[in-house]
Amino acid sequence: MSSTETSAAGRPQFFYRSAIVMGVIVVLSFPLTYYMPALTGSRHFHLLHHLHGLAYFAWIGLYVWQTRLAATGQIARHREIGLAGFALTGALVPLGFWMAQRAAEIRAAKDFPHPYEITWFNVTDIGLFTGLMIASILLVTNGTGA
Repeated sequence: MSSTETSAAGRPQFFYRSAIVMGVIVVLSFPLTYYMPALTGSRHFHLLHHLHGLAYFAWIGLYVWQTRLAATGQIARHREIGLAGFALTGALVPLGFWMAQRAAEIRAAKDFPHPYEITWFNVTDIGLFTGLMIASILLVTNGTGA
């Protein structure tokens, strides 16, 4: 492997680099729809939008940090901080469902022909996220996780 593929500790960097790309995509995805309207006051958001954004940005930030710790061989610290990820998941899941419902209500108020159609994608994503987080918790608590 080349020096660009592994860290000094010889650990693969793929997941860390992928997490950075994910973080950049998330940050760059919201300037026109959230950051600028919130800063300029051109659009007023429900408190739920702010809570949802804060929780999900915190999760993606934690994910980047977690992959960095694992990539640099700091597994004990990675596991300690992973507990915060499990706790944060407890907020993400209900916030995700609440936000999906709120978005459907907004679409219904604007007379969209099928306001709940998109909600099924949100519910599927939240369900997959929940299932994967439960699986990771079970793997770690059963001692089979990394």
